[in-house]
Order: sequence, then C-alpha cells, then structure tokens
Amino acid sequence: MKVVKYILTGKLSIGGKEIQIDRKFREMRNAKQYVKSLRNLGLTCSELKEQGEYMVTECRSKVGEGTLELRRQRIAKPKEKK
Repeated sequence: MKVVKYILTGKLSIGGKEIQIDRKFREMRNAKQYVKSLRNLGLTCSELKEQGEYMVTECRSKVGEGTLELRRQRIAKPKEKK
C-alpha cells in the first residue's frame, strides 16, 4: 500500500524578518488549511497553482511577501512478515 504525504516549503519576508517554512502534512486539506491560516499574519495568498511536480502559491501583504511550494511525495509502506 502506498502512502502520500505533502511537503510545504518556502520563504516569507514579513516586516523585514525572513521566515523559513518546512511543514509536512498527511492530507492535502490540512496543507490548504495551513495556507489559509497565514491570513492571521496579515498575508493574502493566492490559490494553489500546479507547475510541474509542484503546486505554488504567492502570498503578499503591505508588510511582506513570499512564495510557498507544495510537493507530493509517495512513500511505500514496508510489508509485514507473518
């Protein structure tokens, strides 16, 4: 059985501070909820757009901006021995 996880990476600059984001999610909806939660920082992010293997979104505000990439990674579970 194959398992999929989503890896969100990117850099945001907010108020002169560089923030590096590296998060892993098991479900796509959790990754999308995280991107929407960035509104609490005052950022407005566009919808995720596919660009090859990655899904990219751009976040902007009056105080900062940045780009986030979401990548899907397949993981094969090890088979159990009986």
